[in-house]
Amino acid sequence: MAVSIATRPRTQTERQALAQVLISSPASIGIAHADDGWAAAALSMSGRRVCWQSSASSRPATNLLASLNLPELSFESAPVQLDAKLRLEGKRPAGLSALPHVDGPLTSVVLCTFNRLPLLQQAVESVRAQSAPVELIVIDDGSTDGTHRWLKTQRDLRVFTHERNQGKVAALATGLQHVQGEYTLVFDDDDLLLPGAVQALATTLEACPSLTGVFGDSILFSETEIHSYRPALRVPPQVMRRAALAQIPGLSGAFLVRSSIWEEVGAFDPRLSRGEDMDMFQRVARVGDVEALPLPTLYCRLHDGEKQGGSSPQKAASRIRPVFVERWRTHRAKAAREEGFSWALGLHKRGLTPEAHIELARWPTPDTPAEAWARGHIGAQSTPVVTEGELVVVDDGDPGALEACLDRHSRRELRLWVNLEVPREPIGQVRLHWDGNYAAQERLEQWLDTTAPVHLRLSSSPEWSPPAIEDLSLLPPLPAADALLVLGAAMDWPAPSLLRRGIGPMGQLSWQAWRARRKLKNQEPRKALAALGPLLEALPHWAPGWRMAAEAFEGLGLREDAKRCRSRELFHQVA
Repeated sequence: MAVSIATRPRTQTERQALAQVLISSPASIGIAHADDGWAAAALSMSGRRVCWQSSASSRPATNLLASLNLPELSFESAPVQLDAKLRLEGKRPAGLSALPHVDGPLTSVVLCTFNRLPLLQQAVESVRAQSAPVELIVIDDGSTDGTHRWLKTQRDLRVFTHERNQGKVAALATGLQHVQGEYTLVFDDDDLLLPGAVQALATTLEACPSLTGVFGDSILFSETEIHSYRPALRVPPQVMRRAALAQIPGLSGAFLVRSSIWEEVGAFDPRLSRGEDMDMFQRVARVGDVEALPLPTLYCRLHDGEKQGGSSPQKAASRIRPVFVERWRTHRAKAAREEGFSWALGLHKRGLTPEAHIELARWPTPDTPAEAWARGHIGAQSTPVVTEGELVVVDDGDPGALEACLDRHSRRELRLWVNLEVPREPIGQVRLHWDGNYAAQERLEQWLDTTAPVHLRLSSSPEWSPPAIEDLSLLPPLPAADALLVLGAAMDWPAPSLLRRGIGPMGQLSWQAWRARRKLKNQEPRKALAALGPLLEALPHWAPGWRMAAEAFEGLGLREDAKRCRSRELFHQVA
């Protein structure tokens, strides 16, 4: 993953709580709990002065703020504090403080508008409040409500006017012709940007030359309430290119791209009055890598007004289908097998099932579990492979992490089990294209029923590939994510990289197990035994824990103790 900031994925409950905090916090807010930087960065991007008032280390938050070029933490007191459950303690009116302006490349914000002057004025102010250098290009697409008169009084805007309403795509074409910035953000006239949004997204692109575009997360709101927090899809680029054929990776106002791509991908398609952003996402993902920054950058407004250039769903679908078929015919000859199945799913979702069957016919059976699922979803016959083992994935990451892990590790010969440590109602915003067994928050040793070799994986660490186990009794009676981590330490597997930190912090037993393993590697057997005490007390009948203890006793030269330890007879002496 190019976007390698050290924040862990969050549950939807946490995201919803943060969204509420962002609209109700005072200008200065204290963080009174351990924070890996996620809350601190979001608050800073929203225009708050963040004060560190926690006894925990401030280093993770400090490092994340620095990586995004956001203001440093203050260590002064604040009248309101944020606790570990993302609740505000103390009372103070909500407010903002302007973020200091920073140097950097220019970003062009292209904003099309039609007859929504009050909302336009709010959108413009949110762009003006950006801490990074921006130019705001406004295209008045034939407004008749006083928009043109107001725009004429705004000296800091680049304004272009259509005499009559031509639709959003035509307005975008006009705006993109005048882009001067290194980066471009296409923005709706009814949405709002967080003050540090452009700065965080542009800094991410600057730090990742391989990226063509980066998504931020979005908060959906109305005048009366926060509706939801919508995370952008967090998958690797190769998955993003395929995922964009069947689902929307994020919202257009949270998507920053390099302006240099416009010559290669071309303008928004004039045939589309709806779905033009989805079409553009697919085209951008084909010419370069696209990933997500897991922080909120956009407030997306929900209201009863019609979107610019809106049309009936039936009319929009009639325009979207031929464009998608054209894209498919252009790219199908170069598509690999995995992409071919994604094209088939995209065709089916747009009501083009006959074309989806034509695409599926290109790929002979037998099918992987993912391919079998796709054929069944589309209504095609499938011949699944004969499985020779089990792939067990513990889903402890946010939407996208599971897809990334399955894409990397699903194999033709393995039957799939997914333990959903993260509650998904239904399976969340990630679209699973893998057939298998899915269960929510169950312990592995109570769920798995197999005598075949088991390959264990953790979605928060998609690169982790420990060897298969053939004895399920090796799994400790712990929640699934902790069971994998504790077993990994006991078996001396390579430690997971945790590039995507799990939903919850590492459990105490997991931490003790890996601490013991490190002490054994450092030839500190006494310290290893001390770290093993809580683990052996909690799991007195778990053989791998006693094997670690035996290693420690052997390191001390106490072979008889090591022998008894392997027989699990030394619990009362060690604990």
